[in-house]
Amino acid sequence: MGSTSWIVPGTLAQNLLRAALDVDDMELVLFDTPEASNIPEPSEILELRDISRDLGVTCSVHFPCELRPDVPESVERCLRVIERMAPLEPSGWVLHLVGEQRGDPPSRDMGAWLDWIEAAAGRVARALPISRDLSVETLDYDFEWLDEAVEALDLSVCLDVGHLVRYGFPLSRTLDRLLPRTRILHLHGVKPDGTDHADLSHFEPRALMDLFERLEKGPERIVTLEVFEEDFERSLEVLRGLGRPPGAGAGLDLRSERDT
Repeated sequence: MGSTSWIVPGTLAQNLLRAALDVDDMELVLFDTPEASNIPEPSEILELRDISRDLGVTCSVHFPCELRPDVPESVERCLRVIERMAPLEPSGWVLHLVGEQRGDPPSRDMGAWLDWIEAAAGRVARALPISRDLSVETLDYDFEWLDEAVEALDLSVCLDVGHLVRYGFPLSRTLDRLLPRTRILHLHGVKPDGTDHADLSHFEPRALMDLFERLEKGPERIVTLEVFEEDFERSLEVLRGLGRPPGAGAGLDLRSERDT
């Protein structure tokens, strides 16, 4: 199992100590705005590294910024995050690729957007030990737009199953298409009013079981429970109620992450 870096009030190190009692990975959900930032100082990163080694847990990173052509400095921001966090040797990196508009398509000029995105994501990927350390998350547009770029750059997919449900993409067909390149999955419920990142009692049980059955047949992947605080505990109970205790099953590495 895993958790986010938002389990208890306190520092990232305090959250990692708490997380290590129950899980084996903590995703560092980073933010960096003019008003506030939680990007750790070098001394904090070394502390996190020492704790993770001592307790046998790992840390993954969700970038605090999206790559988008109308914010060209977003590339340099991602590169600075990689440089800062590198001593931690993260287990994975999750990145959003977005355009100047929400929905499908993400840009009014998809040709120009795709050209920029491929060049920008390529720069980020080349800053990592291997390109597949970088997982591009499925958002509110059809991921087929990115198929060629992801394959050309040899990136991984972060398959957000909750987003597929929230935005009406065909679940089974998308899993068939994207699972071979998927390294990380995000899992969360969607309420009837469209509110996502809810606990797993808001996820159709048969679809949840089908997902785990698919994962058991493939290589090990990270499954991130992308829910908040008490919803994390509720989600664990849902999994246990389905006979899927945390971490059970071949090919599964269940984790929890908070969305950004």
